Amino acid sequence: MNQKNKNCKLLNYKNFYSPEAKKIWLILLSIPFLTITGKAFPGSAPKIQTSYWGSPRAAALGGALSANSDDVDAPWHNPAAIGGTYKKSNKNFVHSVGFPLAVVEQNSRYIDFSRTDGTFNSPLAEAIQRTSTNQTIYNRISLVPHLSAGFSSEKGRFFLGYLTDRQMAVTPSAAVANSADAIDQTQHGPIAGFSISDSSHRFYFGFSAASLSRERLSGTFLLSEIADATTRTTKFKAATKTYSGINHSAGLLWKINAASRTKLALTGQNIGGSTFTTSETTPQTSIDVETINLALSSSVKYGFGFLNYGIEAKDLSHKTKTIQEKLVFNSELTFGSTEGSQATFSIRTGYNHLGGTAGLGMKIGALNTQISQYKEDIGNTNEKVLETRTVGLVIFNLSGE
Repeated sequence: MNQKNKNCKLLNYKNFYSPEAKKIWLILLSIPFLTITGKAFPGSAPKIQTSYWGSPRAAALGGALSANSDDVDAPWHNPAAIGGTYKKSNKNFVHSVGFPLAVVEQNSRYIDFSRTDGTFNSPLAEAIQRTSTNQTIYNRISLVPHLSAGFSSEKGRFFLGYLTDRQMAVTPSAAVANSADAIDQTQHGPIAGFSISDSSHRFYFGFSAASLSRERLSGTFLLSEIADATTRTTKFKAATKTYSGINHSAGLLWKINAASRTKLALTGQNIGGSTFTTSETTPQTSIDVETINLALSSSVKYGFGFLNYGIEAKDLSHKTKTIQEKLVFNSELTFGSTEGSQATFSIRTGYNHLGGTAGLGMKIGALNTQISQYKEDIGNTNEKVLETRTVGLVIFNLSGE
């Protein structure tokens, strides 16, 4: 019996409507409900993401994408997969021309970043005032026009893009009454990355870096101060600093078995810590901490597409985190002849120490859309304060792939 038949026998179903397939559906669809949505209260703290930009696919898979990255997600989650790892030499030289890659991420309380009218004439001021009713705010928007291409042999691929990203997180302050803790960060700059493989296309290495200018406002603000426009402007200006630095990510990927599409990946973001420095006479620094991840995944082809499942150990260099906090389990059911973000339709689920995650993806021609929900712990003590966040992506791939 060949490997392909063995894989089908392991799944033990012949078509999408069989009893065994329905069991898989039940498991996939039940994972997001294995968690309880937390309610924010004083004791929470604003938390923003360190990734280049948000990824609905990563969020749906529990934040674990080291072994299953593809072109759009690869520069941060695993640069070894830039251009994909199952491309053939007869594919287009240009894999992706994305304009725009637009990502929007938020919790259930939306703030319009472009807003210029209303009482406060400022999205951050409006967010701070909302904390008076015990609300927490998280919004993010990213624009990443980019180009990804490879050589005819597919042994080398590269990614070029330009990032514009803004994140805003506001929570009621636990330390000061009638006030809010806020972070409002805008960053922009070029991103470049590459991936190379051996002649057998089994071993891949990749690296990416983003040279960013980062304007960051952070602090605790009294609600009474925010109500006055002059005072608000002074406070915001004093709390704002501009940094510059380079984020980076590196990854290795080994395709252990081509038939079962089993892959082992080792990735690192900000290895050794990425330092951002102000341009002041006495410079101040901000460090993005290192993360190291190890992942294993496998994929089985069935009648309508692929079923991918995997496990990842995240943040291995963080010694204070428990094993439970580091492990992530996920699965992705795709329809069509391709996998990952390029599948015609995808159902994604994951499970980490905060609970279940879920998402959907759809690709129609040049249009690729994805949406996911996940949980973020915004507690500033040992007690968890879970916040549900939603992230969506829209991209037009002008290359024809």
